[in-house]
Amino acid sequence: MKVTVTFGQTGVVVPCKDGWTVRDLIQQATQRYRKLLEQEGDFLVRTHHVEYCDGGILDPDDILSDLVEDKDKIHFSFLSLFSQVPHLKQGPLLRYLP
Repeated sequence: MKVTVTFGQTGVVVPCKDGWTVRDLIQQATQRYRKLLEQEGDFLVRTHHVEYCDGGILDPDDILSDLVEDKDKIHFSFLSLFSQVPHLKQGPLLRYLP
């Protein structure tokens, strides 16, 4: 199964494994989104919640296959911050923050 996760206007396709929770999807989608943002500098991304594109918030502890089907679209409500603080530029700042 694969789902498309949108971060604002940007979508990333995530192949999902059997037994994954919504939390696993959050982690994998955030890693893929980080790859896109790293081209523009250091970012911190915090996911507030995950919802179906037509509404309804998903619980991070639920089994993903119980909630979504192949090729469904999921929206991440998130906060993205660009860091220009020199001491924070020692490593990548974008990471999954539950």
